[in-house]
Amino acid sequence: MANPVLHIKDSYYFEVPKLLYPYAYTSRTQFPEVWISLDPEYQDWDAERLLKTLHAIHADLPPAEKVTEDWHHWTHADHANFAKPLKRYLEEKYQGHVTKFKSQLAAESQTSQAKGEKAPELDFNRYLEQRAAAHDGDQDYIPFLRWRHSNATAFEVAQGKTKANITEWKADKDITEWSKQKIADYNKHLSGKILIPQPMATLANLYEKESGFAISKYLLIEIFVGLVLVFLFSRLATNIERGRPAKGKFWNLLEVFLVFIRDQVAKPVLGSHEHGHEEGSEHGHDDHAQEAEAHGGHAHAAHAHHDIHATDPATKFLPLLWTIFFFVLGCNLMGMLPWAGAPTASFAVTAAMAAVTFLTVIAAGMMQFGVLGFFLNQIPGMDLPCTWQLSSSR
Repeated sequence: MANPVLHIKDSYYFEVPKLLYPYAYTSRTQFPEVWISLDPEYQDWDAERLLKTLHAIHADLPPAEKVTEDWHHWTHADHANFAKPLKRYLEEKYQGHVTKFKSQLAAESQTSQAKGEKAPELDFNRYLEQRAAAHDGDQDYIPFLRWRHSNATAFEVAQGKTKANITEWKADKDITEWSKQKIADYNKHLSGKILIPQPMATLANLYEKESGFAISKYLLIEIFVGLVLVFLFSRLATNIERGRPAKGKFWNLLEVFLVFIRDQVAKPVLGSHEHGHEEGSEHGHDDHAQEAEAHGGHAHAAHAHHDIHATDPATKFLPLLWTIFFFVLGCNLMGMLPWAGAPTASFAVTAAMAAVTFLTVIAAGMMQFGVLGFFLNQIPGMDLPCTWQLSSSR
C-alpha cells in the first residue's frame, strides 16, 4: 500500500490483536472509505469515470484503453506505485516533466552565463515539443501534458473528491456485490486495526494522507501525554503552593526530578545569580532579603528577592527545560505500553522539539547580547596568553 519505510513511522490506526478488535462486514458498502479507495475494482470504476470526464472536456488524452493499460503497468512495475489511482498516475507524469523542464532550464541558463551569453527563453510548451521530437516514450501524452499545464483547475475538478466518489460508488446499484470470499479476506486483513476517524482529511492509505489535516496515532498519544502532564503538575503545584513540602511518595518522586533538573542541569549550565548560596538560609536568599531590609523593610526585601529570580537565567528557562524533559520522558514511556508506540520515533516530533530549542537559543541570545553580539559570541576563543603576560614571564 505504501513505501515500507513509512511502516516504522506514524500511522492512522492503532493495532491490537485481531481477537480484540475483529471486523465482520457483510457488504462492500460497509468498509471504511480508505479501504475502498485501495480496492482494484473501485479504482477501475473511478478511472473509467475520470477518463469519461477528461475526454468530454477534450483533455487530449490517448484512447482510454491505452491509458488504462499504461496505468496498470505503472502500478505493478514499482512497489512504490502500488494501489495508486489513475489520477495520481496522470499527475505524477505531469509533475515529473515539470521537474525535468526546470532542471533543463537551470542547466541551459548556467551554461549561457558561463559563456557570457543571454539565457535562452524556454517555456513548457517548447520543452514538450523537444520531448515529442526525442520520442522518449511519453509522446502519446504530450498533448495531454500541454492541456494539463494550461488547465490545472479543470483537471482538479475532473478528479472529483475521493469521499464524494466513494459515496457515488456505494450508491451505484449496477455494481456487483463483492464475493463472500473477498469480504472475508478483507475482514481478516482489517481485524486488529482500530482506524482513527478523519473528519478533516482524506487518506491515501493507512500511512499517508491525500489532503486535509489528518489525525495520526502519534498525535493522539502526544495529546494524551500532554494532558497527563498538565494534570499531574497542576496537582503538584497545588500541593506545594505557599512553600508547603510535597507529601506522598509519588509527589516526592516528581519533585526529585524537578529539583535535579534545576540544580544539576539548569544552574550549572545556564548560570545562577545566587552564586551558590541557595543551599543555606544564612548564605542564600536571606542575605538578599536582609540587605534589602536594611534599606527599606520587608517590602523591599520581597522586591529584591523577586528581582534576583526574574533575572536568573536558570530560573527563566526552567519551565522550558522541565516541559521538554517530561514530554520526552512521557512519550518514551508510552513506547513501553503494548500496541501504543513512542511518538519520539517520528521524525516530525523530534524535528519540532529541535526547532523549538534552536529558535529559543537564537531568540534568547539576541535578547541578551543583541543581534551582532549573539553572532560574535559564536566565534570560538583561542585562550592564548596576552603579550604583557609573555613579556613579564621573561
